[in-house]
Order: sequence, then C-alpha cells, then structure tokens
Amino acid sequence: MELSRCKHCSELLEADKLFDFEGQDYCELCHQQLFTLCHTCGEEIEKANSQSYNFRFFCETCFEENHRTCDRCDDIFPQRDSYYAYNGDCLCVDCYENYFSSCDRCGEVFERNEMNWNDNDGCYYCGSCNYDDDEEIYHAEINSYSYKPVAILHKVAKEKTEMHFGFEYEIQVENGDCIDTLKQKDELYFKHDCSVGKGFEIVTHPMTKKYIEETGIINFVMDTLCDYNAQADYNTGNHIHFTRGILNECQEKKLAYFGSKFGSQLMAISKRNTSHCDYAKRYDFTMKNFLQNTIHETMGYDRSNLFNFTNRATIECRLFNGTVDATSAIENFEILCGIINYIQSTHIYDFCWSGYVKYMKNNYAIGYNFINKETTKRKELQCV
Repeated sequence: MELSRCKHCSELLEADKLFDFEGQDYCELCHQQLFTLCHTCGEEIEKANSQSYNFRFFCETCFEENHRTCDRCDDIFPQRDSYYAYNGDCLCVDCYENYFSSCDRCGEVFERNEMNWNDNDGCYYCGSCNYDDDEEIYHAEINSYSYKPVAILHKVAKEKTEMHFGFEYEIQVENGDCIDTLKQKDELYFKHDCSVGKGFEIVTHPMTKKYIEETGIINFVMDTLCDYNAQADYNTGNHIHFTRGILNECQEKKLAYFGSKFGSQLMAISKRNTSHCDYAKRYDFTMKNFLQNTIHETMGYDRSNLFNFTNRATIECRLFNGTVDATSAIENFEILCGIINYIQSTHIYDFCWSGYVKYMKNNYAIGYNFINKETTKRKELQCV
C-alpha cells in the first residue's frame, strides 16, 4: 500500500486519500482549508494567493478583469457597479451617490461642489453647460436629462429571452404637443437634451425584439412625430441600447473590434454628416489590443464612442443619425441586430464586411436593402 505525507500537516495517509495541488499532496482537511475554486472561471486556486470579495475567492486574472478600485475611497467593488467621472476616475456606487451627480445637460459626471444647482428646474449643471430658458420646451411629461425611471420590461406573453432593446430618439420640434399623443404608450418617457437645440429626447423602456416587431412601436413613434412636423437634423441621434449581459466578455471585445475594423463602412451607413461624427466617434485599435486588454484599457471611458461600453447594464450603439422616418428607424434597428448576431456566430479571425452583408441579406431584409443601396451608391460615385 502506497503511503504519502500531507505537504501541510505531514500526516501519513494512503495515496488515494490525498488531494493533489500543483504536484503536492494534501490531506482532505488541509486541502479544504488551503484551496478553493475561482468563483468566475472555476480554476483551483490557493486561498492565500487569491483575491476575495464578498466572501468569494477569485484567481488574479478574473479578479482584475471583473473588479475595480474606487479612485475616491479605494474600496474594491464589481466592475458592473462602477461609474465614471468626466476625467476618467472610477467611482463606486456609494461615492457616486454621496458626492457626485450627472450634469442634466451633457450627462457627464462631476463632483457636486464643482456644479451649479438651478432652483428653477431642480437640476445640477456642470460649468460648461449653461441653463437657457429660451431653448427649453416645457411640458409636464418632460423630465430632466438625468432622469432614470425603474425599468419596465416589455415582452410578448410567455416569451423567454434575456435580450432587451431600448431606443433613444432625439428630435427637434417647436413645442411639446406631440407628447400628448406619444404618452398613450407606457413604453415611452421623455427627457430634456441640450445637444438637440429646441427639442427633447424620446426614450423607451426595455423591450424584446419580438415585442418591438409585433406591437409596431417604432412605426407609432415615427408616424406621430411626422404628424407634428418634428425634425431630426445632424445634431440628433438614434441611439440603441441592448442588454449587456447577453454578451460574454469575449463577445464584447468582438463587438468593439467589429466597430474598429469596419469603422468606415459603418459610418457610411450611419446616415450621419461627416462633420457631425463626434456624436459617434470612430476608434482605431488592432485585434491584439482587444484580445490582450480589457475593453476599457483599450478604449478608455469615452461615452461618445460608436459603441459605448461605459454603462453598467447596457451597451449603447451611437452609430445612427436621428430620424423621424419609420423605415429608417427600422433599418437602424435591423443593422444593429445583424451586427450582434454576426459577432456572436462568427470567429473574430473570420470577420469580413462581405460576410456581415451576406448575413444581413439572409436574415434582415429591410436593413440589408439599405446597406445594399448605400454600397451601390458609393460604387457609382467612385466611378464618376
């Protein structure tokens, strides 16, 4: 009978009753006391050399990828609970709620003692944003820019999916009369937005793709806006959020890389004027940048990036110009759905624009028709 000693307590035991860790034998008691599994990846790790949070242990790699240190109080917390100030500082929830606020004009996060409080509307503004009564449209249903209601999930009965979308439609209009019609839909709420001039922002609660398609909510919003002569020039955007948890970390990197690799093609179908692309900034990083670093290590914390990864619960696509046309809004939605599906089903080394376009052709006819039309137009211009 083969015997061996526990590396830690030196107890002599039968070999088949010992537990191995990196070539060393341990008795059951010592093994339980000294080692555990990483909560994220499941790798066996030594407790003494691991990181812990909320009574859970993590290997060094998983801990660094999924946790942050607050730049104000030095507390460690999960990355999903982080906020980012205008200067890039990472903030925990407590510090954000106790000492910081988002500017109700530009949305950037500042310390409250650096901001201006306006008694007329009960909002904070940063030093760069000026409160202008002449530009505001007043309506009881229009909330401040920082307004964030409790999300109400909308889905078809008995539908089971974790994927939800939320839309932001920035519009310009002389008054808020259209809101009296739009507010009939409980999927919608309204916010001030200084970036659009005289107008406001229509925001939806999260909805599933099937719910969006079956209820015709996009057509209802766009048709109503047209009835009230609303406009959407190059200062406006049609931003689309989707559930962040639907993509794993690798897929998030693939999405970010897709935006970098095909930035010129995406801007060509964004419907944006080239002089107004700061609302959806391109970025240029290599595949190696994304594979070897976290998203934020590569891209920083710019909320205006084409794909914005600074929100905790959602990823925001800022690609598209604003619109009050139903077909255009549906094109935007399908183009984004196609991107998400394509990066999920395609290896990063196999990314190619023609492959994405082919995927659109087979799955999203309205979005594909627009891409094909714009591609044909560009080819014709190059031949002139």
